[in-house]
Amino acid sequence: MMDHGEPETNKRIGRNIRILREQKGLRQRNVSTLLGITPNGYGKIERGESSLTVERLELLAQIFGVSVPDIIHLDPEQSSQHRELILAYEEKEELIRQEMAGFREQLQLLQEKVLQHSRLLESLMGQKK
Repeated sequence: MMDHGEPETNKRIGRNIRILREQKGLRQRNVSTLLGITPNGYGKIERGESSLTVERLELLAQIFGVSVPDIIHLDPEQSSQHRELILAYEEKEELIRQEMAGFREQLQLLQEKVLQHSRLLESLMGQKK
């Protein structure tokens, strides 16, 4: 872990890491274990008192399911809006899947009726000959 870097950058990144950790419902102790550092060392990162190596930034990105640039430039309001958009998209996607399943069932029923009518018509035409 490096103890240098721009203080404001470290504070912003630390704040972003805290936000992402809280969004995932993780404790500092859990994340520090995953990073292989002490909880005290991890606390310094979130407070902006210490900076991260690129490797640890990449590991945090994996843990939180974001990119390294997301950690560095996270806007909490945009992040919240992004989550809301994703949830809305996933809900709409599920509704579309359900509608498609209903359409497939209706199509299958119509195909069966067409087949039945076709057989009935063939049967009637065969009787007239």
